[in-house]
Amino acid sequence: MTTHIRINDISPRIQYVGDGVQTQFTFPFPVFNNGDLAVYLGGATQALSVDYTVSGAGADTGGAVTFTIAPGNGALVTLRRNLSIHRTSDFQQSGEFRAKVINDELDYQTAVLQELSEIQSRTPQRAMTSSSTADLTLPDPAAGATLMWNATANGIANGPAAGQISAAQANATAAAGSAASAATSETNAAASAATALAATVGKYDRHVHIAFADSPYTIAAPTVDTLITVDTTAGDVTVNLPASAGEADNRLLGINKSSAVNTVTITPNGTDTVGGLASFVMFDATEWCDLYLDKSAADWQMGNLSYTAAGAGLSKTGSTLSVATGGVGVAMLAAPARPYDIGFTAGFDSTMAPDVLAVRVYGEIVAARAMSLIGEVAAIALAPTGAAAVFDVLLNGVSVYTTKPQFAAATTLTPGVLATTAVAAGDRLTFACTQTGNAEPGRGVTFTMQGELA
Repeated sequence: MTTHIRINDISPRIQYVGDGVQTQFTFPFPVFNNGDLAVYLGGATQALSVDYTVSGAGADTGGAVTFTIAPGNGALVTLRRNLSIHRTSDFQQSGEFRAKVINDELDYQTAVLQELSEIQSRTPQRAMTSSSTADLTLPDPAAGATLMWNATANGIANGPAAGQISAAQANATAAAGSAASAATSETNAAASAATALAATVGKYDRHVHIAFADSPYTIAAPTVDTLITVDTTAGDVTVNLPASAGEADNRLLGINKSSAVNTVTITPNGTDTVGGLASFVMFDATEWCDLYLDKSAADWQMGNLSYTAAGAGLSKTGSTLSVATGGVGVAMLAAPARPYDIGFTAGFDSTMAPDVLAVRVYGEIVAARAMSLIGEVAAIALAPTGAAAVFDVLLNGVSVYTTKPQFAAATTLTPGVLATTAVAAGDRLTFACTQTGNAEPGRGVTFTMQGELA
């Protein structure tokens, strides 16, 4: 009885890792002919009879591939059955119906189905239990873009570019670094305060202790240099300084805040000043301030000062630094931390499929905040031919460019040269195509105007 290949339940693909010595690699699935086997070394397809030979074609249990040169150590070897999809026999009306022919035909079709099943197993697909009916059609490729679900989760769209993601990560890293620096500054300030306290030993002739119950505390005209330790545990304390007119020049007053909570407000007498200010507030635990009287200027100058400055946009409670009401202003941030990018599209139909460009206005926005323009990025699905596709951005009807950005028969944008960069809140920014290709106009443009909050 004539036999035929038996197609068992087995994957038509197997992989090995080379060691630089082994030349022969077996495959456990049957092939009909030597040419039915595809062989890869790494990602490169190998040539039959040049790079390798095949034995065992027609056998149920598979065969072996022998390389002319042993694959290198660590090289990935892939053996895969690769049949062409066609019918190998044709049965005639009332003709002979032979079992071998039927078996061979069914074996071949079963082998093809095994290959398709193996290929499908390596493709993205929804779980069998998923109830989603989202469209899995991929959008046209856009340079550097990521793939993401669209806003309604019913399809796949191009997402942020890899460069934008990297920039966001860099900003996050910079913010974390700033927070660490702030914590280090606070630690250093506490150490400086301790140093300042140690430096005062033997400097004062008198030491006075006061607390919330003594507030407001007015320093009587002293005859000696005095250190005042203030306990603010129970509440804020105000210390009123003596009039400069009744004091000796270079009189020394030391004020030490000993508690972590509440504040000490130092208030000069009359038109006198403290450090050139009408008053000075101490926040930190163990915050220290030496006041030296400059009698000619009627100013208690501050020296040996130890504290952590809150800085603009921040507030302090004791030694705790936090964002003040109203937050940190935009101008206080580094440029990379205040992006203001505006996106436009041109040459798409109602389903966002690329369509031919036309000379027309494609979009307009009103700036919600003041900003500075710094450039543009863009991508085109199909480049124009015969002439460049040229684009313009107009500020209140006037172009912001001296040289407009364009795609000149290529998918890489030639950037424009900005003539105007300042945009005020309420200004109109209009995006338009001013020229298309005269053979192929070009299709599907995504355009982002890059800016920074002012």
